[in-house]
Amino acid sequence: MKVKLGDIDKYKNTYSLIIDEEVWQTVHLSIFGRSPSFPNTTEEELNSRFELLEYKGAKAFVLRRLSQKNYHSQELLGALAKRSVSKVTAVRIISEFTAQGYLNDSGWLSSFVRTLRSQRFGFKSILLKLMHRGITKEEASETIEIFRESESEEDNSKSSIEKLLDSRYRSRDLSDRKERDKVIAGLMRKGHDLKDIFEVLKLRKSREYGLKES
Repeated sequence: MKVKLGDIDKYKNTYSLIIDEEVWQTVHLSIFGRSPSFPNTTEEELNSRFELLEYKGAKAFVLRRLSQKNYHSQELLGALAKRSVSKVTAVRIISEFTAQGYLNDSGWLSSFVRTLRSQRFGFKSILLKLMHRGITKEEASETIEIFRESESEEDNSKSSIEKLLDSRYRSRDLSDRKERDKVIAGLMRKGHDLKDIFEVLKLRKSREYGLKES
């Protein structure tokens, strides 16, 4: 059996593989290139050859993507599906890259949510963005809930720091470096995170500066 290459669809970047004047497979340029080689042989061997070329091409495609930036596995599965890569091959490749440490879905999700929260995006907007990228609502919601709880704890911690500064440490001169360091040490002994302490002190300083300016 001999495989012929059909004309390239310039809009879809695909072309057909034809056997006996009938379309056998439709492939994407980014996976199979412009001139894949198929021997004149049996159908069984042609199928094996096709699976091998699809695997190699899809793996190279994913590697190119990952060399540019990090991805969630669902994004890559979606990209492969759009390029007519079989689900079996796509899942195999994603599993291999995950096992080798090239893909880390939980790490990617945390980084994505953290970045958008720092840009003041709301949780609802972040959920929609994740789902638009192919991440399931369940997986996206789980990550968002972790951040929601973490931020709630952080807000409670900052509120507690504010109360201590207004009560126990009210008489301390925070403009004096030694006094300030003692207050910080005391707050840390209370179990407060240094990052939260600095943020509260910075905010109070900004408020005091604003009052002086007015």
